[in-house]
Amino acid sequence: MSIQQKKGNVEDKLNDKEVEEFLRQNPEFFVNHPELVAELKVPHPNTGAAVSLIEHQVELLRRQNSKLQKRLDDLLQIARENDRLSRNMHQLTVDLMGSRNLIDVFTRLDESLRKDFLVDAVCIRILAQPKSSKMVDRKEFAPNAAELTRHFGRQIKEGKAICGKAKTEQKKILFEDQGDKIASLAFIPLSFDKSAGLLAIGSFDEKRFHSGIGTLFLNQLGQIISKTVSRFLKPES
Repeated sequence: MSIQQKKGNVEDKLNDKEVEEFLRQNPEFFVNHPELVAELKVPHPNTGAAVSLIEHQVELLRRQNSKLQKRLDDLLQIARENDRLSRNMHQLTVDLMGSRNLIDVFTRLDESLRKDFLVDAVCIRILAQPKSSKMVDRKEFAPNAAELTRHFGRQIKEGKAICGKAKTEQKKILFEDQGDKIASLAFIPLSFDKSAGLLAIGSFDEKRFHSGIGTLFLNQLGQIISKTVSRFLKPES
């Protein structure tokens, strides 16, 4: 395409590049010639049909507003979810503080995680000895401690919560008969005086605990449980 300009009997042709350069050097051109704005035609962003520059700008603003609204909605949803998690975490902390023994701890933790945090499976394993002899034979006190350390030693040692998928054998060790149903899980290390443990929470939804999820609340949960359980463990020699 070219723009033709006649000077006397001489016809000069301005190519697109020259027009573009002229407008860049004269950004006030359409300010001085506002009547031309309504005559300009540009392709519609969706249909490709020619529309006026004003219509084009209105459409662009509408699309930008739509994107901004979606972003605001997403941020509000994140804020609501964080607020819900914060309230549930506070309530769980209060409940655990009132626990009279380890059975209370395990029961309240399991109920809260399933009801308030909407998880499908809960596994807690402790590589230490309880003060009460009545608790020694409970599954929470790692009857398969060696196997647990072999499969999860690295995660326990790193001391940070991680989320994602687990190997079939790992899920079997943690969740036994429910292992095949677990599509995603959060692994939360526990730390005591001179020993450790783990909390694993699983979901049947593969998108629930993906690798990109934030782990702030999970790490806080691990600290709360570690402090609570420590009260009922034998001191390490």
